[in-house]
Amino acid sequence: MPGPNYIGGLRIIVNDDKPLDDTKWCYKQTQLRKGDPKFLCVAAAANHGLRLLESERGTKYLIEIGVSIIKWAKEANKPHSFNEDEVNESSMTRYAKPFLAEMRKSFIPLVLSNHMRGEGRVEKYNWDFNATSSEDYDLGTAGIMKLNKLVCGSCLPTGNSANSLTQRVA
Repeated sequence: MPGPNYIGGLRIIVNDDKPLDDTKWCYKQTQLRKGDPKFLCVAAAANHGLRLLESERGTKYLIEIGVSIIKWAKEANKPHSFNEDEVNESSMTRYAKPFLAEMRKSFIPLVLSNHMRGEGRVEKYNWDFNATSSEDYDLGTAGIMKLNKLVCGSCLPTGNSANSLTQRVA
């Protein structure tokens, strides 16, 4: 059984700075190796984010957000996969823990890119409307998380400095 810091299927992809052609939106992508310092830095950040969501307080807020989203979807007649008649904290709790466990097992791809504003964003892919329940949903293909390459790049020297300082002090 994997440990608490395990993130299954983690793929970290780096977008080139120059576009491949005149479209200005298509970039060569390179997947980072698992031992690469950038990979380790970004994987640590993803792990910390998941651990926040897995905490009692994080899970509570995740449940509240889930209830709000499903209530909105039902009122707006939007498609959703929530099969419970009653939408409340109790019914949503049955989905939150398995959802977080699935995130640990099959994380969405992380893309490092300089072609965005801000520190990061998540792009959601549409639900497969042929699916009949949430069990049919593959979280690993649910979307991508983009992180600003410049922000991630500045974390790496800081982490290396902290490691060398720790080694000198220890």
